[in-house]
Amino acid sequence: MMGSNGGVMSAAQASALPVAMVESGPVGGCIAAAEYARTLKLDKAIAFDMGGTTAKCALIENGEFESQSTYFIGGYERGIPIRTPVLDIVEVGAGGGSIAWIDDNQRLRVGPQSAGSTPGPIAFARGGSEPTVTDANVTLGRIGSNAFMNGRLSLDVDAAVAAIDALAEPLGLSGPDKTDHVAQGILDLASIAMTGAIKEISVERGRDVRAFTLIVFGGGGPMFGSELARSLRIPEVIVPPNPGAFSSFGMLLADARRDLGRTFLQTLSESSVEDAKEILKSLAAQLTTDMAEEFDVSQISFEYEADMRYPSQSHTVRVRLPGDWTANTIRAAFEATYQQRYGHINASLAPQFIVLRVTGRVPTARPTLEKAAVIGSAVASPRGRRSVYCRRARRRLDTPLYRRTDLPVGFSLTGPAIIEEYSSTTIVALGDRLQVGALGELRITVQPAGSEVAT
Repeated sequence: MMGSNGGVMSAAQASALPVAMVESGPVGGCIAAAEYARTLKLDKAIAFDMGGTTAKCALIENGEFESQSTYFIGGYERGIPIRTPVLDIVEVGAGGGSIAWIDDNQRLRVGPQSAGSTPGPIAFARGGSEPTVTDANVTLGRIGSNAFMNGRLSLDVDAAVAAIDALAEPLGLSGPDKTDHVAQGILDLASIAMTGAIKEISVERGRDVRAFTLIVFGGGGPMFGSELARSLRIPEVIVPPNPGAFSSFGMLLADARRDLGRTFLQTLSESSVEDAKEILKSLAAQLTTDMAEEFDVSQISFEYEADMRYPSQSHTVRVRLPGDWTANTIRAAFEATYQQRYGHINASLAPQFIVLRVTGRVPTARPTLEKAAVIGSAVASPRGRRSVYCRRARRRLDTPLYRRTDLPVGFSLTGPAIIEEYSSTTIVALGDRLQVGALGELRITVQPAGSEVAT
């Protein structure tokens, strides 16, 4: 079973501790994104998952991600707190099913209400009556009825267009392009919410988002990846194979993992470090004993961390403890982490330990990324063309349509183009450059905002 801490657990453990599975679905996608980042030698990446109801993102540095010891169900510091390790994910209510609506001040709003899977977007013809982000994508030609789920779910394009068009009059829009403008406005509002989530996981934590690569997945991620990257000045977007099932694939890549922590309220000193060593060794031994009941621990490895802070502070920072545990090396690790997060340190104050933590990992059998690759034939040509509204050109363009399974390694093109597959659709925006990588990943070089584009 997939755990929320980024590792797998036995069914028996999951039954005994079901709270440890909160958010385990999107966690799987982050694990897969971290594996791709390591394989592609990306030191800094952001995993971005957009589904039907929400969008989620997580930071990946040197192939690793952080976890948080407290998770709030229903919103950070507003929802119900649970004390279990959860991968550090930021979530926002923007997904394919997010409903577009007009508020009392005649302003267009998107979400957080969602049509869900039942009844779903109007275009699904399953009883949905409120326009959604998916309906906007259908209206703009970004999603084609004959290709959605390989044609297994026929879309009611006319109904989606009519629902989006009905929002134009309250907004005071008229003219032949009013429906396209409303639909693009819906996508822009959803993008703003998702951009805010990416900033929260990166910029607000002291990272320069421009140094990262955006790895997008989920059913909706590849549709928004390029525009999100452009607004954040991220230079490259990667779309892995089978993005709609990427989280499931990530679960197959996860190691077995357990976490233990113990409160340790001590000021950093050589004496307290010696006491901390004994506690950390004890926690590691306990993890070995616990995991040996369900896994082969002959190759178990440990990671050691501490929650630390300056005196009188209420918030802590998670510090990865260095290999040689001394007061000087631990202080240097704390100050480096604190400096990155807050932009300053206080050299006159001795930091404090609050909690000591140990993570135990046991390798599991896993598939290779090469087996997951989607590799096409030696020659790829468009399967058709469609009129698609282009945000950068502010009008519709005749756009070629490709099937992802047709694209060979090394294939490249310059947008606009649409890459269709069973579980998702990738939008290559006007002027952006796409190339198929060795693992079948789509690598999109994003043209900066404000640059010249040929229309």
